[in-house]
Parts: sequence; C-alpha cells; structure tokens
Amino acid sequence: MKKIIALFTIGLILSSATLQAQTENDNRLSYSIFNEYGFYLSPMTITKNNISSGGFGGVFGFTTTVVNNLVLDKNMHFGLGLGVEFDSQDDMSVPLFFNFRNYFKDSGDKFRPMVNAALGMRYSYSEHYYYYNYYSSSIYEDNIGVYATLGGGFKVRAFSFHAGYFFKSGANVYSMGLEVKVGLVF
Repeated sequence: MKKIIALFTIGLILSSATLQAQTENDNRLSYSIFNEYGFYLSPMTITKNNISSGGFGGVFGFTTTVVNNLVLDKNMHFGLGLGVEFDSQDDMSVPLFFNFRNYFKDSGDKFRPMVNAALGMRYSYSEHYYYYNYYSSSIYEDNIGVYATLGGGFKVRAFSFHAGYFFKSGANVYSMGLEVKVGLVF
C-alpha cells in the first residue's frame, strides 16, 4: 500500500510540474494530447496468394487513436500513439506508433494547417471461419505488422481534421489506401 501511495504522490508532483511548464510563455518543452476518430478504406489488399482490388475486395475500417506529444517550439509535436482499429480483414488491431506533427502557423492563429506522419507496429487479431462439408471450424490468428500513415490537415482551436495515406499489414494481408480522421487536441 505504501508503494501505491508513493507512486501516486510522484505522479501528482510530475503532473503539476508539467502543468506549470505549460502555463509559462517561453520555448520550453510542453505536453499535448490528441484523440482522433475516423474511417479508412483500402481499394486494394495484397495477400500471400492473391491481389484484391476495387470495390468490396479491399478493406473498410474504423479507427481511433490517442497520441501523447512533447511540443517543441509550439509547432513541432513528437509523440507516442496507441490506437484501436476494427476492419473487414483483420477484425481488431492495436497500433503502437511514433508520431510527428508539424503546424505551419503560429499558435495564436485560429486556423493552423499541418502535416502528420506516423510509423510503428500493428498487432492484429482475427478469427477466420472455414466450412468443410457441413462442418465449420474457426482459426484465430494474431500477427505483428507495420503501421504507417502520411497526411495533412488542419486544427481550429481544439478541433482537428486529418486526411492522408496509410500502409498497414496484419494477418498476412498488406493494405494501403486513404483515411480520414477528426478529433480533439488538448
């Protein structure tokens, strides 16, 4: 119990130090967090045995990500992100990635265009059903793959919009396509 109280106290002290650093108006490091939700669509997927393209041959999914950032000079954000994705190919995936985001206008402006890049790993978990002459069986697969995005967007006060390209792999499937996300920046 003493260890829990000690860790809680240390966390509280570090949090208050971070909040104090954010209220001062100089170029020291500060902290930000953004949480985004969106959809992605891949018109083409590549598996070991074939290439599917067009229409419903690709992957459609929902994604949410949370990124904790260190802010350098009010425009460059470097962070570590974690997400959850649900799609038509891999069922559920959890990306863990490094993120870079750069804003092009000063923080005093309401409308701030930006570019965003992320690179990391993606843990995929999927269940596939196979039917054999009135019998069915399911196979559970989990794989570690690649997670990468490159895009742009803008921020207006706490609202953010991001659109770009992605490359993802998991469960022996490689997919690339477009994603669109909206969210909040704190």
